[in-house]
Amino acid sequence: MTDSEAVALAQSGDESGWNAIYEKHHARVENVCRRMLNGKNEEVEDLTQEVFLQIFRKLNQFRGDAQLSTWIHRITVNTLLMKFRRKAYPEVSLDELAERRVESGGLSSEIAELAREDTRLSGAVDRIALTRALALMPKGYRTTLVMTQIYGFEHQEAARLLGRTVGNSKSQLHKGKIAMRLRLA
Repeated sequence: MTDSEAVALAQSGDESGWNAIYEKHHARVENVCRRMLNGKNEEVEDLTQEVFLQIFRKLNQFRGDAQLSTWIHRITVNTLLMKFRRKAYPEVSLDELAERRVESGGLSSEIAELAREDTRLSGAVDRIALTRALALMPKGYRTTLVMTQIYGFEHQEAARLLGRTVGNSKSQLHKGKIAMRLRLA
C-alpha cells in the first residue's frame, strides 16, 4: 500500500490505513527519537508513542504537498523540541527527605522550600478575584466602595463628590460590601 493510499484510508477512518502508516514509519520515528535522546530507552518509547499520537491527531491536516515521510519527520522533530523546551522540574525523593529530617532532627531546607506557600501567586489570584468582583458590581456600589475603602474618603467627602447624601453613601457602601462578599464566596 502506498503512503497516499494509506493516508486516504486513514483519513476516511479505516483502521488499515492507520496500521499501514504506523508499520511503515515506526522504525524511522523511533530511530530519530533514539538519536536525539541519546538512547534513553524508556524515553524513546514514550516519545515515539507521543509522536504517533500527534500524527494521528493531525493526519486530517495532511494535504499531500510534501511526502508523508517528510511530514512525519517534521512532527517528530517538533515533538522532540517541545519535550526539550518543557521545564524539567527536579525529582525529589520524599523518602530521602524524610530520612534527612530524622537525621537532622527537624525540617530540612528542601522540605521547608517545598512546603513554603508562594505568596506572590496567592496575592495575584486574590487581586484577579477582587478585580473581577468589582467589575461585576453595579456602578453605584463600586464607586462608593472604591472611594471609601480604597482611596480612603470619608462618607461626607464621597457623598459630596458623587452628588449623594451621606445616608445614601453609607447605604451604597453597605450593599457594596454584601455584594462583594457574595461574589468572592
